[in-house]
Amino acid sequence: MVMLEKYAQEISDTTAKIIGYGVLVTDRDGIVIGSSDPERMGQSIYEVPEVISSRKGYIVTEEEAERVKNTKAGVTYPIEDSDGHIIGTIAITGDPDKVDPFALIVRKQAEMYLREKAILENSLYREKTLQNIIKDILALDPRVTGKASLAEKLREFGYTERKPYIATFLDYQFPLSKTLLGQESVLHSRALSLTRSAFRNDNDISVGIGGNSILIFHALTENDTDPKNSSSLLSEKCNFLQKQMATHKISASFGIGSPVSDLDGWHTSYSEAREVLERGKIFHPSRTIFSISEHRFHELIATTKRETREHFVRKYLMGLEKQKDSRELKETIQSWCENSFSGKDTAEAMHIHRNTLQYRIRKLEHLYGFSMRDFTRMMELYLALQLEKLSLHQK
Repeated sequence: MVMLEKYAQEISDTTAKIIGYGVLVTDRDGIVIGSSDPERMGQSIYEVPEVISSRKGYIVTEEEAERVKNTKAGVTYPIEDSDGHIIGTIAITGDPDKVDPFALIVRKQAEMYLREKAILENSLYREKTLQNIIKDILALDPRVTGKASLAEKLREFGYTERKPYIATFLDYQFPLSKTLLGQESVLHSRALSLTRSAFRNDNDISVGIGGNSILIFHALTENDTDPKNSSSLLSEKCNFLQKQMATHKISASFGIGSPVSDLDGWHTSYSEAREVLERGKIFHPSRTIFSISEHRFHELIATTKRETREHFVRKYLMGLEKQKDSRELKETIQSWCENSFSGKDTAEAMHIHRNTLQYRIRKLEHLYGFSMRDFTRMMELYLALQLEKLSLHQK
């Protein structure tokens, strides 16, 4: 009944424009709650009680309309909800012989419209409820909100205490296009739908969390309990979802946290996922999927005080900055370290000739006064480069 009252006027206006006849929507008591003719709002339609009791249509002839006050010729049919209950009526005014052919179609369209609206509103309500539950979990304070209470609420959405979970933070972007203006809500729904299609395990939980972000809590199986293995399998899922989104012209990047066995740990896994995505874009801008299990080093250096970082960077990179080819030399140091001091692998990774690499190595060894195969000293240079990237991003 509430749904009918909410959309009665919209139904009457839209239907009247399509069929070209007057349309009235009433409640079960016969009071007009929606009308293409504003003057009839609030009037009582006398034939409604019989329509409600018989569950059949009623034809008002011209003669009958002349006898009964506030009545017009036409047809009136009951409106049913999804459970088969009569919630009101819809009437079309005009010559009964002309409007009756529209009656059943209009009635069915009105019922379908109300059911779709009910489904949509229920979906939106569930989505908002899930968002609030996740928000409470991420701010979990057992002194304020009982963990058991939150777990109970979350079970409705598939949560189980029998499995560990791992958080994935998904950030996505739509192409800049004038044709997409005003369609943001549709596009966000599409992104969330694609995500839930990829993470469709009964115990997986996905929810939109502001802006262009989706938070996924993936339920691990017994075979996924090894952190390294679980992160690898989850990366494959993210890669699959990324390809699916690309077909809809949605670009996506992912941060993966660590497995946790209790709701208390969800905030930790979420924070790891979100932060590893942010840092991953700094240190590896060409990549789009980052797992905390592979980036603990960057997590560690991010906790260093800014003053300490800047002092370390100045100490090791000041002389390098004075070189005209400082950018190329920095790239060489990083690639050299990341390719295990292998000349062959470093040259291939940088797409340069071995002679070019050897020239840069000799220049760096002369500049710093130590061999580029000195592990400890090279790690100091590598660390300085990573700290510099972090500092530049945070300015």
